[in-house]
Amino acid sequence: MREQVLAKRYAKALFDLGLEEKLLERFGEELGRLKKAFAAEPAMLKLLSLRELKPEKKEKIVESLSGKLLLSPWVKNFLKLAVQRRRIGHFMAMAKAFADLTLASENRLVAKVSAAEQTSLEALRDELKKSLEKLTGRKVEFEIEEKPALLGGFQVTVGDTLYDASLAGELKRLREATWT
Repeated sequence: MREQVLAKRYAKALFDLGLEEKLLERFGEELGRLKKAFAAEPAMLKLLSLRELKPEKKEKIVESLSGKLLLSPWVKNFLKLAVQRRRIGHFMAMAKAFADLTLASENRLVAKVSAAEQTSLEALRDELKKSLEKLTGRKVEFEIEEKPALLGGFQVTVGDTLYDASLAGELKRLREATWT
């Protein structure tokens, strides 16, 4: 819980700056590059979190990383601040919070769709999108993953809500109904 509050606070500061400077899209892209870099090299994030590592060394690492990833001065300073205040360990949560703020400001949302087979989902894609847009009042984008364990159908997650139209989900509900 504390991590989310902290991440939102840092993300909101960068988001507000991005709005002011009209650089939201650029900041989002740069945070995305940083996320990929940290995901590819998780040791880098741990290294920057070490209390034993001198601040000068951390600053050199941030400068090098910023140069390689072509970060703007704003995002570079954001990264430096997170390192200096020992908050860099929460970077992934900060990047997600920034993306969430950006989506909300553009009246968009990302629905996570899991389907037994992607080909079966393609036929329903437009209808599902229209239904979700009507339900949420926002423009919907999909993040699709194939999940054979669903046996058939699909599941859609919007925020904290799961809509289950899968065969596995139906079997589970039938099993629960017969046992009660």
